[in-house]
Amino acid sequence: MDIQFDLQTSYRAIRDAARDRKCITFRRLAEVNGVSGWGRDIWIKLSRHLADLAAHATRHGWPMPNAIVVPGSGELSEGAIEEFLKAADDCNVRRTTNLETFLNDQRAAMFIWAQTVPDHLGFPEGA
Repeated sequence: MDIQFDLQTSYRAIRDAARDRKCITFRRLAEVNGVSGWGRDIWIKLSRHLADLAAHATRHGWPMPNAIVVPGSGELSEGAIEEFLKAADDCNVRRTTNLETFLNDQRAAMFIWAQTVPDHLGFPEGA
C-alpha cells in the first residue's frame, strides 16, 4: 500500500480543528488524506509528515501544528510526546517551560493563529 500525506490537506484539517478550538486525531488526519486503516507503517509516515508540517510552520513563524494532533484517547502517548519534542528541537523552538505548559502554550497559539490564517497556506498541490 502506497501511503501518501499531502501538506495542504493536513494543514487545512488541522486549521479547521484549531478554528473550532479542538484537537484532531492522528487517525482522522490520516483519513482526510485518503489513508484508511491504521498500523505502524501509517504511524511512521504520519510522524514524518507532522515533522515536515512543523518545520514549514516554524519557518513561517507559525505555532507547531502537531500540538493539536492527538491519539483517539485524547492523551498523548510517550511516543507521541517524544515525536512532538523532537520536532520542536529539530525546528529550534525554544522550550523554557515544562512539557505540559509548553504543549498547552503551543495549542493555545494554534487556536489563535487559526482564526486569521487564509484557507490556502501556500503549499503546492500534492506536496
